[in-house]
Amino acid sequence: MKQYLLVFGLLITILVTGCAQTDDESTDNTGDDQQETSADDQAATKDKEIKSALLNEQLNLAEVVTPFQQKINDFQASVESEDTTDEEVDALATEAKTAAEEAQTTLEDYKLEADIPEDLKEQYDSAIASLSAYYSEIQTALEADEIDLSTAESKWEEFQNTIASLYEEVELIVPDMAAAFS
Repeated sequence: MKQYLLVFGLLITILVTGCAQTDDESTDNTGDDQQETSADDQAATKDKEIKSALLNEQLNLAEVVTPFQQKINDFQASVESEDTTDEEVDALATEAKTAAEEAQTTLEDYKLEADIPEDLKEQYDSAIASLSAYYSEIQTALEADEIDLSTAESKWEEFQNTIASLYEEVELIVPDMAAAFS
């Protein structure tokens, strides 16, 4: 009987010791989990800040560019309309050319105000350069005898694709910049 009590006592001691170690390990894991959760929370907060900064920058850019783009859109609509006279088209072409010049000048001085990582800033600056080239091509096309906006449209597509790539990288919905600037 004493042997059974001795064996039973050893088993309980081993069981209690094993459970105590498991509790210590789970407590240690909880600390690691809390650190990982904290790091995840910080990363999520930083992602939200980047997304918010990009969306604010899109609003700022739209405020700057929309007045110019509307005049160019008016000209393009007048060319496609059968109801517009040649004099009206010429007047709208002059307004569009002036708007393109002003937009290009404005974009040359445009500064990215968002606090975002350097690689995203470079992408955004590249998009702004493409947009500036678009306005330059609009201006060139409107100065020509035969108006051909195909080169300008390719620059617009380059701008839109750069913006799309940037937004996809930070997991935002890609905006239609033509609609944003209308």
